[in-house]
Amino acid sequence: MGNPSRPALWRDIAVGLVVFGLYLLVDTLHSPERRAAADAGAHLLFRIERWSRLDIELSLNRWLAGHETLATVANYEYAFTYIVTAFVLLFWMYFRRPADYPRARDSFLLLNVLAIACFAVYPVTPPRLLPDLGFIDTVVVGGTWGSWGTPLVDGTNQLAALPSLHVGWAFWVSVVLARIAEGLVVQLLSALHVLVTVYVILATGNHFLLDAVAAAVFVAIAMLLVDRWYARSSVVPPADAFFLHIEDAGVPQQVGGMVVLRPGPGRNATVTDVRALVRGELANLPRFRQRLRLGGRFRRARWVDADIDWTWHVTEHVLETGSSPAHSGGTGNGSPAASRTDAGTLTRAGESVEATEHAAPLGSADGPAGPSHGSAGWSDGVSSVPEASQGSLGLPDGAAGVSDESAGRSDGLPRGTEIPRGSGRLSEGVSGVSDGSAGTCGSRGAVGPSHEGAVAGPADTESALAATVPESDALIDTPWTAEIARVVSELAADPLPRDRPLWRLVLVRDPVAGAVGVVLLLHHTVADGIGTVVQALHLLRPAIDLAVGDRRGPGRVARVAATATGFAQLATDARPPGRVPGGSPRRTFSVVALDLETVRAVARSRGARVTDVLLTVMVTTLHRMRPEWTEPLRGRLRVAVPLMVREPTSAAEGNLTAAVMTDVPFDSRSPAGLLTDIRARSARLHSGTRALASHFVMSTGLRLLPEPAVGWFARSVYGGGFFHAIVSNMAGPTGAMTFANVPIAQVFPILPPAPGVPLVAGVLSWHGVLGIGLSVDPALLDPAAFADELPRVLAELAEPAVAEPGPSVAPPPPAAAPVTDGARDRSGYEHET
Repeated sequence: MGNPSRPALWRDIAVGLVVFGLYLLVDTLHSPERRAAADAGAHLLFRIERWSRLDIELSLNRWLAGHETLATVANYEYAFTYIVTAFVLLFWMYFRRPADYPRARDSFLLLNVLAIACFAVYPVTPPRLLPDLGFIDTVVVGGTWGSWGTPLVDGTNQLAALPSLHVGWAFWVSVVLARIAEGLVVQLLSALHVLVTVYVILATGNHFLLDAVAAAVFVAIAMLLVDRWYARSSVVPPADAFFLHIEDAGVPQQVGGMVVLRPGPGRNATVTDVRALVRGELANLPRFRQRLRLGGRFRRARWVDADIDWTWHVTEHVLETGSSPAHSGGTGNGSPAASRTDAGTLTRAGESVEATEHAAPLGSADGPAGPSHGSAGWSDGVSSVPEASQGSLGLPDGAAGVSDESAGRSDGLPRGTEIPRGSGRLSEGVSGVSDGSAGTCGSRGAVGPSHEGAVAGPADTESALAATVPESDALIDTPWTAEIARVVSELAADPLPRDRPLWRLVLVRDPVAGAVGVVLLLHHTVADGIGTVVQALHLLRPAIDLAVGDRRGPGRVARVAATATGFAQLATDARPPGRVPGGSPRRTFSVVALDLETVRAVARSRGARVTDVLLTVMVTTLHRMRPEWTEPLRGRLRVAVPLMVREPTSAAEGNLTAAVMTDVPFDSRSPAGLLTDIRARSARLHSGTRALASHFVMSTGLRLLPEPAVGWFARSVYGGGFFHAIVSNMAGPTGAMTFANVPIAQVFPILPPAPGVPLVAGVLSWHGVLGIGLSVDPALLDPAAFADELPRVLAELAEPAVAEPGPSVAPPPPAAAPVTDGARDRSGYEHET
C-alpha cells in the first residue's frame, strides 16, 4: 500500500464497453435520410474549406494514391495506431501512475461521449465516400486488412467523420503525456504522432481538415470540464467527520507517532533538513496541502487547498532543562522546560509561532473505533488489528498486526530460536511518562528481566545503513526522557487549528540527555492509523510500500451476506453491563517497549495470536492496578479492537477501519488463564462480519443522515458507555530505516483518547520491538506504574514458553535491503497469521 487509490479495472473496462455500445447504437440510426444529411454536411465542410483555401485533402490524397506502398502503410496507421497508443497509455497509467490515471480516464471517456453525441446529431460522410469530390479510396484500392471499409470493421459507423476520433485520441495522448511526462524526446515523439495522424486522415480521404480541428476542440473541452470537476473541493465523508464531532465534545483527536532517533557524529537532523524532506514529498501527501472549509450546521465540511505555514507546521523544540534518561530508573519531577527553536518559540495552536521545521512522523497508530454493539455498528479510524486471516470472510488484513511467521528477527537470532530467561529480551527497557496537564513528568526504567544485552533499536542494521551506523553504536540503549514525553503529552492535548492543514511535525531535542525525538500528529479526520503510517513512510528511507490487504476480499455476494450477518450480530449485542468510574479529561502519554519475538513465542506456545497476548497483558495489568473496578464493571471489561477494512487499492487518506468489541474477564485469574479465555473468545475478531457491518454504517449509512445527526451518533456511541479500553495493533517495517539520514532507534504510536475511556493502547512492531504508546487518564491510573507492569505480566506468560539459557547462537550477517531508487519494497513488512 502507499500508492494512491487504484479503481477496479473491470469496472473501467465495463464503462468503456458501455461507451462503445453507445457508439454502435448511433450506427443503428442509419437511414437514407440520415445518409443524405451526412452527405450534405460533408459538402458544406468542403465548400467552407475551398472558400477559406484550406482544401489540401484532395492533393494529398492523389499523391498518396500514386504510391502504393506508402498508401498501404498509411491505411494500417489509420486502422491501428490511434487505438494502440491510447490504450497502452491508459494501461500504463493505471499500473504506473495511479494518481494521474482517474483524471486521464475520465477525460478520455468524456471525449468519446461528446464525439458520439455529435455523431448522433450531426452526421458527416467521409470524403472518400463522396465520388463527386474526386477522392480515391485508398482502403478499397489497396485492400488493406482491418481498415475502415473492409469486412473486419464493416459494421462500424461510416457517417462519423466530425470530429475525427483518430486525431482526437492521438491529440489526447499528446496532451496527457505533456502533463505527466518529462523529457524533450517524449514530447517530440508525441507531437510527431499527432502530425502523422493528421496527415494520414487527410491523405487517405477519411476526413476533412476541419474534422481534425474539431477533434482538437473536443479534446480541449473534455480536458477543461474534467479539470474543473477535479478542482472542486471534496466533501469530508461522515466516517472522517465523525472525529470532528468527537473533538467538538472536548476530546482532541490526533493520531500520530513518536520516533526516537539515534543521532551521532555527522548524523543529526536539522529543521532545514526536515522541511526540505516534507516539501519533497508533498505530491504524495495531499491532505498536507489542504485545510477544512466548514459548511455550517447542516452542510458537510470540505477539503480545500491551503498554504503551509512552515514556521508552524514543521518546528523544532529544544529543551533548555534536560532530564535524566529513562534507563536510569526511578521517577523524578522535571521542571517545566522552556522551549525555544532556531527561529523562535513554539506555542500552542492558535498563537503566533516562529519555529524551525519538525521532522516526519512515524508509526502512527490511530484512535479507537466505536462500538460494534447495538443496531448501528461503526468503524473508527484506528490502526488496524492484524487478525482477519483464518476462517475470515476475506476481510483485508494485509498490514494489520504482526506476523508470527516473519522470517527475520531483529536480535540476529534465527527464527524459532528460544530466548533464555534473564537475557533481557522481555522488555527493551524504555519507559517514559509525562503528564502535560498536571505539569509534572517522570521517567521510569522498565521493570522486568535484566537489561543486560537489551537492544533498544535495530541490532542488525540494513546494509543501506551500515555506512551511517557504526557497529558499536548499533548496540547502545537510546535514551527516552520525561521532558520529551511531556512535549508529546502537551502536543497531543492541544487541538490542531482548523484554519490550516491538520498536521504538525515537531523535532524535539533534549541536549542534556542527548535524545532526539520526532513527533508527527495528524487529525483523525485525515487518516486512520494505517493511513497515517503509510503517509509517514513517505518521509523515511529506504522507501517501502506497506502491503495492505494483499489478500483478495470477499466477492460481492459474500460481502452482502457477511454484512447482513454482521448486522444480526450487532443487533443482539448489548451495552456493557458496567462502566469505569468517572475520571478526568486529562491524558498522559507514556511508552514501553516489549520484545516482539518473546510475544510471538508466547502466542505460538499457547495456540493464540499476538493480539490475544497483547490483550491479556493489558487487561491483567489493568486489573492489578484497579482490582476495585471488578464490581462496577461486573467482572467484564469491554475492549475495542480496531480491524482494517481497507481494499488493496485504498488511498492512505480517510478512515477505513472498524472496531469490534470483545468482552474480557476482569478478575484475579492468572495471565495464562486469561489468555486461554481470550483465545476462545477471539473468533469475533477474525470472522469479519461485525467489522463489515460497522464499516457499512460508517461509510454508507451515515451519508444518509444530516450532519447534526452524524454528530449525535458520534457522541452517543464513541466512549465509555460502549467500551472501556482500546487496544490497537499494527505492523511496521522489519528492517532498519532512517529519517532525514538519521537512523531510527524506536517508534511509539500516539492514539487519540475516547471520552470516558481511561486507557488507549497503540502497539506498533518496529524492527523486532513492539513499541507501545499509552494514553492514560492520570486521575484513574498511574501511567508509570502501568507501563512498568506490562513487562512483568509478559514475563509471567513467557516462563513456560521460553527455554532455559543455552549456548549462544551466532547472529547471521546483516542482509542488504532489496530496495532500488524509486522502488518500494514489500518484503519489509510482516503480517499476523
